[in-house]
Amino acid sequence: MSVHQEADPTAFEWKGRCGPFEMRLSERTFPPSSISLLLGDAIDVADGETVLDVGCGCGVLGIVSALLGAGRVPVTCSSRSPTTSWLTW
Repeated sequence: MSVHQEADPTAFEWKGRCGPFEMRLSERTFPPSSISLLLGDAIDVADGETVLDVGCGCGVLGIVSALLGAGRVPVTCSSRSPTTSWLTW
């Protein structure tokens, strides 16, 4: 498992749990880290459960939660944004 930065500084390939998948991030977005990998491996989500990832950075743990069966995952993509988006599977 690893977090790999591509030649494009906005492209990251998540190779942790439920990966691989690619994410495109702005230069102001906190990218996945080694802690993200550890937390991704530790997530335990029941089917349909709602998961709240506070301070989600790029949102990779919300994506992993959704792929593991979470029904709703609220994510805020920017601390400057007063709105919350919902990933719903």
